[in-house]
Amino acid sequence: MSTYTQILYQIVFSTKERMPVLHAPERPDLFRYIWGIITGTIVTYTGLTQ
Repeated sequence: MSTYTQILYQIVFSTKERMPVLHAPERPDLFRYIWGIITGTIVTYTGLTQ
């Protein structure tokens, strides 16, 4: 007999007063950076322009 366990996380964050400061060209870099933190991999990140 075996047991299967799956844990899913949903991370939600927002800017102050929900200002739209994350523009489309910057999103892939930010998502790759966050994924690197979650998975513990080394990620080269140059930062956002804001």
